[in-house]
Amino acid sequence: MTAAEPFAMPIELGKVREFVAGTLGDVARWEEEPRVVPPTFLAVARLWQRGEHRAAPPGDPARLLHAGQRYVFHGPPPAPGDELTGRQRVSDQYTRNGRKGGLLEFTELTTDFHDPSGRLVATAVTTTVMTQNAPEGR
Repeated sequence: MTAAEPFAMPIELGKVREFVAGTLGDVARWEEEPRVVPPTFLAVARLWQRGEHRAAPPGDPARLLHAGQRYVFHGPPPAPGDELTGRQRVSDQYTRNGRKGGLLEFTELTTDFHDPSGRLVATAVTTTVMTQNAPEGR
């Protein structure tokens, strides 16, 4: 299916620390244990992605829903100091009939993250739904 251009994602210690604090994590405990990223840290990859790094256009925000997110690590999670290269692709698209929203268009976006040697480190899968109709009152 459709694949976007690769993007660089450096894993910066300060940004991971901010993520831990921002998600109500215990920063002191995180600093005592081996420092790997929290499993959901890869959600910030979108901050590194520009238009050419996205496999699907964002669509109308009034009709776009986030329907799911999952992460698979193919070994130890990345750690601060690691440099990853991400590449997003559309891995599935399908439609279903909704009640209030009309036709629902599901898009599954898979982002593979590789280290500099080319080893697959992690995979993030995001499912979005575009509704046919915007919510009432918008």
